[in-house]
Parts: sequence; structure tokens; C-alpha cells
Amino acid sequence: MKKFFLMLNNRPFVDFKHRLGIILFAILFVLIQQKPVFAAMANRQSVSVIYTYSEPMNFKVFVPPQLTSGERVPVLYLLHGQGQTETVWLQFGLIEKLNTLIAKGRIDPVIIVMPREENYLEAMDQSDFGDRILSELIPFINKNFPVKTERANTGIGGISRGAVWAEKLAFESYEIFGVLGMHSIPSAWSSEYRRFSLKRDYMGVLPFIKIRIDIGIDDQYRKGAEGLVNQLSNADYPYEFQLNSGTHSSEYWEENLESYLVWYGEKLNPKAQKLSLSKRRMAEER
Repeated sequence: MKKFFLMLNNRPFVDFKHRLGIILFAILFVLIQQKPVFAAMANRQSVSVIYTYSEPMNFKVFVPPQLTSGERVPVLYLLHGQGQTETVWLQFGLIEKLNTLIAKGRIDPVIIVMPREENYLEAMDQSDFGDRILSELIPFINKNFPVKTERANTGIGGISRGAVWAEKLAFESYEIFGVLGMHSIPSAWSSEYRRFSLKRDYMGVLPFIKIRIDIGIDDQYRKGAEGLVNQLSNADYPYEFQLNSGTHSSEYWEENLESYLVWYGEKLNPKAQKLSLSKRRMAEER
């Protein structure tokens, strides 16, 4: 770290006033750099924004347009697959699709967080990626972004390895996530017994997680996804399953991303979605 001194007769000199001024300047600089997005949203923004962070981990955040100061919206955590980074969601056209869906009233505004798994070849039971999402990333998002923190308004989803992470985190942190999307999941992480025990322990306490599973007909991991479907069926745990045309590929995920976003939007904010649908029907009748 570089040190700066005032010089008097070629010697360092810092009196109390100068020292106090330097300290106040340093504090102000830090606050400017670290200010929450709340502060940046005092006025209604007309365009969506992507924020990029390297702390507490590498991640990106999509903030939708038309948010007003004090407004809170659902939050969705999207996890990329093996060999990818969080930028893959942008490559699939996430920004354009979200802006269009929100503008047309098909979904209500949602904040989307896209973390990066640095060591995606590491065994998941030895990785700290999931722990960092729970202990570092989620608290950071809750503090710095205008998100609803209720379970019903907090979702997680992923593609391929990211889908396994999503399933793991949702069922191991059952009180945090109310919506779960698993797209092209290669295999289940949680055991069938765990699903039975969660259902038993939380019956009447928390509602079921809203689950969607989809995979391509020609995906080489199709049997793994269908094994997860059988687990949920045996546990009498509700879910939605879609078998689509396609393979385990970026083309498949890009083609289906819009349907993912619509599903998440409906499940994360069902009451607002019903109101939006009513308004659309009224407009169509006119």
C-alpha cells in the first residue's frame, strides 16, 4: 500500500488538521465506492443495469428497469454449468429477454444474481462454492439490493452442474429458497430419504418448494434427470417436469431461457402475476 505525506523542509509533516482531513477523505472515498444500489436508485431508472462485482465473490447482478426508491422485488440466483462462467447467461440473451418480458407485462420485475464457480472441476462435497453463496453472497445482496427476503420470493436455478448446485442448496437450506429450477440436471444430489424427512419435518410449517425440471430428449444425462423425477414422485413431492427436444448444449438452454424466465417470474411473484394477467385480459377485451 502506498503512503502519502505532506513535506515540510524535505521531511514528512502531518499535523492534526491535515491528518483529520486525510481520514475523512479516505472514509468518503470508501463510502462512495461501496454505496448500496439503493442509493443509486433514488430516481426511477428507465433501463436495466448489470452490476459486476469481484467481492465477496465474482458475480453479476441484473437490476430491472422501472424500479422506484423503496420498491423491493423477488430475487433469483442463476448458476452456470461446468466449463462456463456467469457470463453465459448474458450470451444466452438474458438481458434482452428479461427487458422484453417485463415491458410486455408477462413477468414482474425481478433481480437476478449470477455467481461464478471458479473451481468447477472440484468435487462438490469438497467445494466452498455453496457455502459462500449462503454465508457471503446472499447477505451482501440482501443488504445492498432492493430484494424481498421472504422464502416465497427467493429462487435458485441452474443448468447442468449448476442445476445440481441449485438442488443441493435448496434442499439443504430449505428455509431460504421457495422456488427451484433444474435445467438439464445430470443427477440428483439429495437422497430420496432426505425428501421424505423434509416433507415430514416441514409439513404445515413451510410450503413445498416450487420445482421445475426439464431436459432434452437427446440429452446424454436424461436418465439422471428422470431418476430425480422418480425420487420426487416416490416422496409424493410436487414438481413440474418437461421433456423437450434438444441435447445437453448451449443451444438447448438459450432456446428455453425465455420459458425459464416466465416460469420463475410466475412462481416468485404469483399474486402480482395474477394482477398482471388480469390487466392484460382487460386490455385485450377493450
